[in-house]
Amino acid sequence: MRFRPVCLCLLFLLCLIPALPRAAAAQVGATDGAVWIQIEAQPTFAAARDRAQAWSALFPQTGGFRLRSGWYAVMLGPYPEAEARARLADLRQDGLIPGDSFIAFEDDFGPRYWPPANQTPTLPEAAPDPGPEVAPEVAAADSEPLLLVLPDETPAEARDSEVLLPPEDRRDLQTALQWFGFYDGDIDGAFGPGTRKSMAAWQEAQGMLEPSGVLTSRQRADLTQAWRDEIATFGFAEVVEAEAGITLTLPLGLVAFESYEPPFVQFRPLTDQAPRLLLISQPGDQAALSGLYDLLQSLELVPLTGERSRDDRSFRIRGTSASTDTTVFAELTGGFIKGWMLVSAPGQAQRDARIIDRLEASFATDSARALDPGMAILSDDTRAGLLTGLDLRKPRLSRSGFFISAEGAVLTTTEAVTGCGRVTLDRTTPAEVRLSDAASGL
Repeated sequence: MRFRPVCLCLLFLLCLIPALPRAAAAQVGATDGAVWIQIEAQPTFAAARDRAQAWSALFPQTGGFRLRSGWYAVMLGPYPEAEARARLADLRQDGLIPGDSFIAFEDDFGPRYWPPANQTPTLPEAAPDPGPEVAPEVAAADSEPLLLVLPDETPAEARDSEVLLPPEDRRDLQTALQWFGFYDGDIDGAFGPGTRKSMAAWQEAQGMLEPSGVLTSRQRADLTQAWRDEIATFGFAEVVEAEAGITLTLPLGLVAFESYEPPFVQFRPLTDQAPRLLLISQPGDQAALSGLYDLLQSLELVPLTGERSRDDRSFRIRGTSASTDTTVFAELTGGFIKGWMLVSAPGQAQRDARIIDRLEASFATDSARALDPGMAILSDDTRAGLLTGLDLRKPRLSRSGFFISAEGAVLTTTEAVTGCGRVTLDRTTPAEVRLSDAASGL
């Protein structure tokens, strides 16, 4: 009669065992609920032990574990997860650990090898074959800490490690894919068909990678680091230009404020390859907007070839030539004309498109203020054209003509217009050739 309670007790235990948290199987010395910062990995135990010993001189909390891939990881920790993420960010920013360091979870660890028990290694010198050898990228002896290539993973291992990614890391991956033009969906951290397709496209674009749609740990690190490096290069930051009444995001890693020269706020390039950027701000009406449109096209910085569009409230100019690629936008609102101009060299289309995207998305104006035309001392000619600091395009040829109709038709010689890309009256009013008579030369 005692048989049934024993069975019930055994069944009860069998039901409980699968429900135990995975942390209960963590290695000796690990802390429940804590995470680690993985700073590097080595393919052999001997190399990992030496590196862990070196890191211990800087960080007493250095630990080492063997990974499922057969490699040996060097870790810092353990820490509560929130503290680990804050410490990871601080150490990266200070350059004390490699830039591709990341949060690691104890469930993914094998046996612990550092610190060694009683100061003697508990693992054999000869580790199982980890597969194809991956050569570490070793920095110079007197440079920053070693930046080592993370071990690659099988598709199954990649999926396992992907499951452990926190939501912010998943969103970062989507943002990085979007930045490089592979993803156009929502930044929600959900890896659906759209994200998988973009991951496969990124893998294919790298060459020599199987477009599986699942990124390995190394590929994730490469993608997000490349994105962060580009963001750092651009140095995007919100700028509130109070004098001009304009707020927008500018690439302050590429340009710096230079001067106020109404109607422009000029930002100079910081390097030879960087663009030049100007903000436009002036009082005006529709006639002034139309006049500005014509005047800007008389600048050397605005090539004549390219798309143009305008209406009563705004205009856009795209000028391209062998030496210059310029985009201009201006709009009329509340009695003020506000806009921007990006001047670059050809061959920077991808970079400039990212800058223009930020300019357009962030451009906001103060409807009560514009750049004061009297804040800079201008010559009479410059004040008339509001083009201080910028070179006007010099006409190739200038000839006289006569108005011959009330509608504004002008009679001149064929010599005056032959071969001209753009014809203007008094440099500002655009004109077009409607009739040319070779016999008379008119």
